[in-house]
Amino acid sequence: MNTMATSLSACVKLSTGLGEMLLKDVTAETFARKARVGGVEVDAVHPAFVYGHLCLYPSRALELLGVPTDAAEPPTGFADVFRAGLECRDDPKGSIYPAMEAIVSAFRRSYGAFVEGVLSVGDEVFAPELPEDHRMRSRTVTVGGTVAFYMLSHTMMHLGQVSTWRRCMGLGSAM
Repeated sequence: MNTMATSLSACVKLSTGLGEMLLKDVTAETFARKARVGGVEVDAVHPAFVYGHLCLYPSRALELLGVPTDAAEPPTGFADVFRAGLECRDDPKGSIYPAMEAIVSAFRRSYGAFVEGVLSVGDEVFAPELPEDHRMRSRTVTVGGTVAFYMLSHTMMHLGQVSTWRRCMGLGSAM
Protein backbone atom coordinates (compact mmCIF):
# COMPACT_ATOMS: atom_id res chain seq x y z
CA MET A 1 0.00 0.00 0.00
CA ASN A 2 1.18 3.51 -0.84
CA THR A 3 0.49 5.10 2.51
CA MET A 4 1.36 8.71 1.63
CA ALA A 5 -0.50 8.65 -1.69
CA THR A 6 -3.57 7.05 -0.15
CA SER A 7 -3.56 9.57 2.69
CA LEU A 8 -3.13 12.54 0.37
CA SER A 9 -5.85 11.31 -1.96
CA ALA A 10 -8.32 10.91 0.91
CA CYS A 11 -7.50 14.31 2.42
CA VAL A 12 -7.76 16.08 -0.95
CA LYS A 13 -11.20 14.50 -1.40
CA LEU A 14 -12.20 15.94 1.99
CA SER A 15 -10.88 19.39 1.05
CA THR A 16 -12.59 19.45 -2.33
CA GLY A 17 -15.79 18.26 -0.67
CA LEU A 18 -15.62 21.35 1.52
CA GLY A 19 -14.91 23.39 -1.60
CA GLU A 20 -18.12 22.04 -3.13
CA MET A 21 -20.14 22.86 -0.02
CA LEU A 22 -18.80 26.43 0.00
CA LEU A 23 -20.36 26.96 -3.44
CA LYS A 24 -23.86 26.50 -1.98
CA ASP A 25 -26.03 29.52 -2.82
CA VAL A 26 -23.16 31.29 -4.64
CA THR A 27 -24.45 32.67 -7.93
CA ALA A 28 -22.64 33.38 -11.17
CA GLU A 29 -23.40 37.07 -10.56
CA THR A 30 -21.69 37.18 -7.16
CA PHE A 31 -18.89 34.65 -7.78
CA ALA A 32 -16.35 37.30 -8.87
CA ARG A 33 -17.59 40.13 -6.67
CA LYS A 34 -15.81 41.54 -3.67
CA ALA A 35 -17.91 41.43 -0.54
CA ARG A 36 -19.45 44.56 0.90
CA VAL A 37 -20.30 44.96 4.56
CA GLY A 38 -22.30 48.00 5.59
CA GLY A 39 -21.75 49.47 2.13
CA VAL A 40 -17.97 49.22 2.41
CA GLU A 41 -16.02 46.93 0.09
CA VAL A 42 -14.03 44.28 1.93
CA ASP A 43 -10.51 43.95 0.54
CA ALA A 44 -10.56 40.17 0.42
CA VAL A 45 -10.53 37.58 -2.32
CA HIS A 46 -13.74 36.34 -3.90
CA PRO A 47 -14.51 32.74 -4.90
CA ALA A 48 -13.62 33.25 -8.57
CA PHE A 49 -10.07 34.14 -7.63
CA VAL A 50 -9.75 31.40 -5.00
CA TYR A 51 -11.01 28.52 -7.13
CA GLY A 52 -9.16 29.79 -10.22
CA HIS A 53 -5.92 30.18 -8.26
CA LEU A 54 -6.24 26.72 -6.74
CA CYS A 55 -6.52 25.21 -10.25
CA LEU A 56 -2.86 26.09 -10.81
CA TYR A 57 -1.52 23.66 -8.20
CA PRO A 58 -2.63 20.06 -8.96
CA SER A 59 -0.50 19.93 -12.12
CA ARG A 60 2.50 21.33 -10.21
CA ALA A 61 2.07 18.68 -7.53
CA LEU A 62 1.77 15.86 -10.07
CA GLU A 63 4.82 17.14 -11.95
CA LEU A 64 6.87 16.98 -8.73
CA LEU A 65 5.72 13.37 -8.32
CA GLY A 66 6.68 12.47 -11.89
CA VAL A 67 3.06 11.84 -12.90
CA PRO A 68 1.70 13.04 -16.27
CA THR A 69 -0.03 16.38 -15.77
CA ASP A 70 -2.24 16.67 -18.85
CA ALA A 71 -5.54 15.96 -17.05
CA ALA A 72 -4.70 18.44 -14.28
CA GLU A 73 -3.41 21.35 -16.36
CA PRO A 74 -5.24 24.64 -15.79
CA PRO A 75 -7.05 26.13 -18.76
CA THR A 76 -5.13 28.49 -21.00
CA GLY A 77 -5.00 31.95 -19.50
CA PHE A 78 -5.70 30.95 -15.89
CA ALA A 79 -2.12 31.66 -14.80
CA ASP A 80 -2.40 35.15 -16.31
CA VAL A 81 -5.26 36.13 -13.98
CA PHE A 82 -4.90 33.77 -11.01
CA ARG A 83 -1.17 33.38 -10.27
CA ALA A 84 0.16 34.12 -6.80
CA GLY A 85 0.87 37.77 -6.18
CA LEU A 86 -1.85 39.15 -8.45
CA GLU A 87 -4.48 41.41 -6.98
CA CYS A 88 -7.98 40.00 -6.75
CA ARG A 89 -10.23 42.52 -8.47
CA ASP A 90 -13.95 43.10 -8.18
CA ASP A 91 -15.52 42.00 -11.48
CA PRO A 92 -19.11 43.27 -11.66
CA LYS A 93 -19.28 42.98 -15.47
CA GLY A 94 -17.69 39.53 -15.67
CA SER A 95 -14.95 40.84 -17.96
CA ILE A 96 -11.82 40.08 -15.91
CA TYR A 97 -12.24 36.45 -14.86
CA PRO A 98 -13.64 33.40 -16.63
CA ALA A 99 -17.24 32.45 -15.90
CA MET A 100 -18.12 30.58 -12.70
CA GLU A 101 -18.94 27.40 -14.62
CA ALA A 102 -15.52 27.37 -16.33
CA ILE A 103 -13.62 27.98 -13.10
CA VAL A 104 -15.54 25.44 -11.02
CA SER A 105 -15.26 22.85 -13.79
CA ALA A 106 -11.49 23.36 -13.96
CA PHE A 107 -11.24 23.09 -10.16
CA ARG A 108 -13.13 19.80 -10.15
CA ARG A 109 -11.18 18.40 -13.07
CA SER A 110 -7.71 19.36 -11.82
CA TYR A 111 -8.26 18.15 -8.26
CA GLY A 112 -9.90 14.96 -9.52
CA ALA A 113 -6.88 14.33 -11.73
CA PHE A 114 -4.60 14.77 -8.73
CA VAL A 115 -6.65 12.35 -6.61
CA GLU A 116 -6.32 9.72 -9.33
CA GLY A 117 -2.73 10.52 -10.33
CA VAL A 118 -1.23 10.48 -6.86
CA LEU A 119 -2.41 6.90 -6.35
CA SER A 120 -0.07 5.77 -9.12
CA VAL A 121 3.11 6.52 -7.15
CA GLY A 122 4.91 4.73 -4.37
CA ASP A 123 5.89 6.25 -1.06
CA GLU A 124 9.51 6.59 -2.20
CA VAL A 125 8.69 9.50 -4.56
CA PHE A 126 7.77 11.75 -1.63
CA ALA A 127 11.15 11.49 0.13
CA PRO A 128 13.63 13.25 -2.18
CA GLU A 129 14.70 16.77 -1.39
CA LEU A 130 13.60 19.49 -3.76
CA PRO A 131 16.20 20.89 -6.13
CA GLU A 132 18.22 23.74 -4.60
CA ASP A 133 16.57 26.27 -6.92
CA HIS A 134 12.96 25.27 -6.22
CA ARG A 135 11.06 28.19 -4.68
CA MET A 136 9.61 25.99 -1.92
CA ARG A 137 12.96 24.47 -0.94
CA SER A 138 13.48 26.68 2.11
CA ARG A 139 9.96 26.01 3.38
CA THR A 140 9.16 22.37 2.76
CA VAL A 141 12.50 20.74 1.79
CA THR A 142 11.08 17.52 0.29
CA VAL A 143 8.86 16.65 -2.66
CA GLY A 144 6.30 15.20 -0.24
CA GLY A 145 6.27 18.29 1.94
CA THR A 146 5.68 20.52 -1.06
CA VAL A 147 2.96 18.31 -2.51
CA ALA A 148 1.23 18.14 0.88
CA PHE A 149 1.41 21.92 1.23
CA TYR A 150 0.11 22.61 -2.30
CA MET A 151 -2.77 20.16 -2.06
CA LEU A 152 -3.77 20.46 1.62
CA SER A 153 -2.59 23.49 3.62
CA HIS A 154 -2.68 25.88 0.67
CA THR A 155 -6.09 24.62 -0.45
CA MET A 156 -7.67 24.85 2.99
CA MET A 157 -6.23 28.32 3.64
CA HIS A 158 -7.87 29.64 0.49
CA LEU A 159 -11.14 27.81 1.07
CA GLY A 160 -11.21 29.51 4.47
CA GLN A 161 -11.18 32.81 2.61
CA VAL A 162 -14.29 31.70 0.73
CA SER A 163 -15.95 30.82 4.03
CA THR A 164 -15.31 34.35 5.30
CA TRP A 165 -16.49 35.86 1.97
CA ARG A 166 -19.74 33.88 2.33
CA ARG A 167 -20.41 35.43 5.72
CA CYS A 168 -19.65 38.91 4.45
CA MET A 169 -22.10 38.29 1.60
CA GLY A 170 -24.78 37.17 4.05
CA LEU A 171 -24.73 33.55 2.89
CA GLY A 172 -23.78 32.10 6.26
CA SER A 173 -22.20 28.75 6.90
CA ALA A 174 -22.12 26.22 4.07
CA MET A 175 -22.46 23.33 6.49
